[in-house]
Amino acid sequence: MAPGVTASSVLAWPALLELTRSGRSAAPLIERAGFKPAELADGRSRVGLEPLRALWRMTAQYLGDPMLGLSVLRVIDAAGAPSWPEPLSLFEHYLQSAAMHATEQA
Repeated sequence: MAPGVTASSVLAWPALLELTRSGRSAAPLIERAGFKPAELADGRSRVGLEPLRALWRMTAQYLGDPMLGLSVLRVIDAAGAPSWPEPLSLFEHYLQSAAMHATEQA
């Protein structure tokens, strides 16, 4: 992936919401991924795509939910995203990852 590729910080929100729903603090994972809470809180900010993916991977591991991409679909508002392909492309990645994981488990 090219350096400097960014995505809307809004794409972190479903993962953070799942952490909050589980009663766990998101702060340690936010910090480990290299984010400051303020940059994720501002829905207008752009964040690095690799740290964003790292946050999602760590969240899935922390929650013990290898299908996190599927679990969060109930809270996705694709119509509210700044760019309509953005949420779809990220979640396509997570759905593919979930399918690969399911295949490995079979």
